[in-house]
Amino acid sequence: MFPVCSALTSRKTTALYKAVFRPVHELVLQFQPSQINAGFEEAPAAAVRSVFGNDLIVSVCCWLHFAQALVKHTRKLGLVIPLRDDSGPGAAPRF
Repeated sequence: MFPVCSALTSRKTTALYKAVFRPVHELVLQFQPSQINAGFEEAPAAAVRSVFGNDLIVSVCCWLHFAQALVKHTRKLGLVIPLRDDSGPGAAPRF
């Protein structure tokens, strides 16, 4: 996966994302994404499906935020296993 388009916007609406993706589709007609990273947002996924007409596009979450949410909820449920204080090169990361 590699970035194709980047835009700074003031809103996160489907209409705005369509306005961003339409020129990409018009300039590169052969471009048919198979996967997008929408970061838990439906608006960009809906816009890409609308503009590119591809029902097979998979909306992928932002892995950083997903991992952070897992750690947060694991702690909240008390499922954290204490880690050894090991400052060596093979030390496990602390959350």
